[in-house]
Amino acid sequence: MIEWLQAVRIDHAKVLFVALGVTVVLFVVLAVRGHVRRWIVPTLVSTVVAAGSGILIVWLVGDVWDVFDYTFTATFRLWVALLLAGGAFAAMSFRHTRLWRKLVAAAAILSIAVTSALFINADFGEYRTVGDIFTPREVPALSLPRPAPVDSADVATPGFAAAWTPPGEMPATGSVGEIKIPATVSHFDARNAVVYLPPAARTAHPPKLPVMVMLSGQPGAPDDLFVKGGLAHTLDAYAAAHKGLAPIVVVPDQLGAPEKNPMCVDSPLGNSATYITHDVTAWIQANLPVTTDHRYWGIGGFSQGATCTTQFGPAHPDLYRTWFDIAGEQAPTIGDNTVRDGFGGSQAAYDAAKPAAILARNAPYQDVAAIVGYGSLDTRLGPETQTVEAAMKAAGVSTTEIVSPGTAHDWNTVTYIFGKGIPLLAERLGLDTE
Repeated sequence: MIEWLQAVRIDHAKVLFVALGVTVVLFVVLAVRGHVRRWIVPTLVSTVVAAGSGILIVWLVGDVWDVFDYTFTATFRLWVALLLAGGAFAAMSFRHTRLWRKLVAAAAILSIAVTSALFINADFGEYRTVGDIFTPREVPALSLPRPAPVDSADVATPGFAAAWTPPGEMPATGSVGEIKIPATVSHFDARNAVVYLPPAARTAHPPKLPVMVMLSGQPGAPDDLFVKGGLAHTLDAYAAAHKGLAPIVVVPDQLGAPEKNPMCVDSPLGNSATYITHDVTAWIQANLPVTTDHRYWGIGGFSQGATCTTQFGPAHPDLYRTWFDIAGEQAPTIGDNTVRDGFGGSQAAYDAAKPAAILARNAPYQDVAAIVGYGSLDTRLGPETQTVEAAMKAAGVSTTEIVSPGTAHDWNTVTYIFGKGIPLLAERLGLDTE
């Protein structure tokens, strides 16, 4: 595909309103016609019925049957209704009309479909460019940095960041690559992990940097946080303002496949917990230039990954002293079969795996902090995230809340919270250069 076309931003206001303008013009042309009396009543009836059907379908799918475990936004509901209403309106121009009007009607249907898709996509923050839609997602293989020598600067050393002097050969940006992290102990069938190395980690004599283990949502893949959440851009921006320093970020696969959800426990669904807390930890320490002081290690994630965060973090404060919870749930779940499939039918085992129970069991926490975020329009997981945050506070965890204005449970929320939270996170992990 032509490079300039791949780079076109489809979520910008100009693109959205150009599409909307074209659609409005086409429908105005269709609305201006003779024999209004014979046409207007059946057209209005079909249009209203179609719009109502769209609203009803979304309500049933999203609110009653909860097919996607997601509450649809008002924007999504509006555009589904407009899409069906517009299609019904235009379809009426195929009856007993000239060829040119039929062609305009066909163009109007295509235009309302494209416009609806663009506005819904902007609401979710799923795709940012044309290339994101049509170009296969490819992450290069990770080029492992040199291990940090024994005498390397360590983030655990007081004044590390302020004293760090970037070497002349340091790259201007970080790098993102994927690699297989062996499931040596867990035998968990994980997909490749994705790793971000900041500029400082790519030097000939890298310092020992802090680490964030980050987890994407479900369904999803490790590269979602970079492709959809723009994580590398946010980290590069931070590094550019802080002498090339930023946390090393490792995004392992806690799912096994997009449709799977082992719920971040060890069970017949897979030993996800051992994989993340043991195998991934051992691999990071053996292969990356990281500090061994776990005061400067953290864990975070979005949605299901955030739920895992509030299970792993509270259960292992010896590994992760900083948590980054973006719109997590109160409890792991795969629906009606949660207790049966994930916990051997034991309600007690399931209750013990809930974040609030883990927090209460290990309280009080010392020198543990959490950044907690959600979208202001996230009517489902926003309150659940607040509930878990309250349990954190009750257990002695210091929390900072970030609310993304005007967004819901989507990638716009993730991008906003990354922008606000990464600087706070980096400072917590010892990278304040002031």
